Amino acid sequence: VNQFISVSDLLPMDTDAGLHTANIQGSASFTTQSGRRYYVYIVKGSGTINGETYQEGDGFAITFEKNIDFFGEISEVIVIDLK
Repeated sequence: VNQFISVSDLLPMDTDAGLHTANIQGSASFTTQSGRRYYVYIVKGSGTINGETYQEGDGFAITFEKNIDFFGEISEVIVIDLK
């Protein structure tokens, strides 16, 4: 809970991308890397991400943030990390 786990090694991907998942209760933060783009998908639950309210089924792109901060009742999140 509240930790991101890379599942990239479990999938046969021949690309410079990462796939991370987390079960979140309360708060968690995902540290981004400069020059990369991120797509966040809310699988289950609701809350705020970097101050914006999101709910189950929502998704959004993040490009210039140093962190992706999750707060609230978000329970399952996928973060896709792209070059």
